[in-house]
Parts: sequence; C-alpha cells; structure tokens
Amino acid sequence: MNRRLGFACLMLALLALVPQPFVAPHDPLRADLALSNAGPSALHPLGTDHLGRDVWARLVAGASRSLATALLAALVATAIGGALGATAGIAAGGIDVAVNGFTDLMLAFPRLVLLVTVAAVVPFRSSAGLGLLIGLTSWMATARLVRTETLGLRSSPFIEAARAAGSGTARLLARHVAPQVARLLGQSAGLRVASAILSAASLDFLGLGGSADAPSWGRMVQEGYVHIGSAPWAVAAPVAVLCLVAVGLVLGADGDGRGSREQTPASH
Repeated sequence: MNRRLGFACLMLALLALVPQPFVAPHDPLRADLALSNAGPSALHPLGTDHLGRDVWARLVAGASRSLATALLAALVATAIGGALGATAGIAAGGIDVAVNGFTDLMLAFPRLVLLVTVAAVVPFRSSAGLGLLIGLTSWMATARLVRTETLGLRSSPFIEAARAAGSGTARLLARHVAPQVARLLGQSAGLRVASAILSAASLDFLGLGGSADAPSWGRMVQEGYVHIGSAPWAVAAPVAVLCLVAVGLVLGADGDGRGSREQTPASH
C-alpha cells in the first residue's frame, strides 16, 4: 500500500511537470514586470512571480537541477555508507570500532547545521558541488543499516565456507556480501534522494545553494515567500512538488509496506 501511494505521489509530480514545455513553453528566465505577481491564467496556468516570470516554467527548469543534485548526493552517500558499513560488519574488530566511532562523530553534528556551515565557508555554485557536499554528509544512516545487515551475514554458513576456502575481506564483500545487501541499498538510496532534495532546497532557501540565476525549487520558495500575501501560487507550486516528490520517494522505497528500518529524511 505504501509503495502504491508513493508511486501515485510521483506520478502526480510528473503530471505537473511534463506537460509544461508543450502546453505553455515560456522562458523560465524571462522577466516581465508588467505581469508581476499575476494570478493563474490561460497564458500562465500557475501564475507569475514578483518579476513576472512564469512559475510553471521555473518549476520545470528547477526540477532538472534539484533532481540532478539529489541523485548525485544519493549515489555518493550510498557508495560511502555501503562500503564503510559492509567493511565494518565483515571485518569486525578494530575496523568496526573505528568506523563506528567515525559514524558517531558525524552523527553528533546536526546535518543541516553542518551543511550550512560548510556551504557558507566554501560556496558551491554547481549542482555537482552541491550534490557532493550533501552526499559527503548523509552516508551515516546507510552505513549503520549495511553494518547491521552484514553483521547478521558474517556468521552465515556460506560466509564461513568462503573464509575457509581462503577468501579475503575484499572477495567476501564483492562476491558474497554485496548481492545480499543490494536490495537494502536500493531502498536506502530512495530515502537518500528524498533527503537530498530537501537538503538542497533548504540550502537554496537560505541563499547558500547554487547560482541565483539558476531556477531551483528551494530558491522559488525563498523568492515567493516574501510575496506570499499577494502571490501565494509562487510558493504553493514548488512546495507542493517538493512534498509530492519527497513523500513519493520515501513511500516508494518502503517496499514491504511495514515501515523502513531507517529513519525518515527529516530526522537526519
């Protein structure tokens, strides 16, 4: 049930984004002060913002940047978390203690505070830079999940047999552990994408994301918030899409419908 609801949310987001270039092909960067804060109309179905730019066009343009950033962040976080968690679980001993200690240290800092601090000191003006930053600060939950799963596999007969046959840690991870945790990593990646979308939007809202000229959902909320009284549609559209995509990814990743074994993105 959760997965179906998640896919329904994602479909609604797609239906809101896909038709725009064909139905109302406006330039997302073209300003027209004569149409400032104009309400929804046949020409501008979702209205315009304070500079007269088409909200629907900016929503679609912001999707590519937001999703590209989130996908890169999820890839980085899943790769780092999966590698560290699996290594700690299969090697145990001092390696496990060291990885756990580093993970605890990273978790001791509120991630949004860490993101804001780093972004303020070293501005990231590209989707790649922002995605890398978010990924490097969001791998901890994945590492914990994979470590727990790997610890359960460590004493399995097929792992013991592989050890007896002379398999080293690298071979055990590649040939025996990776296939067993692949599904778990897939579910975690869905949550990481949702978390990264919200993190990127938060940084953009605070003015610490990419270039001010590039449309993004977080920046649309930031710009529209000032004019929410006169043009609520400029804020409602990006907020609605953010919620649909984030909820859809979280529920879609929860494949068994019984609740994920890791916390929701908002709690990291």
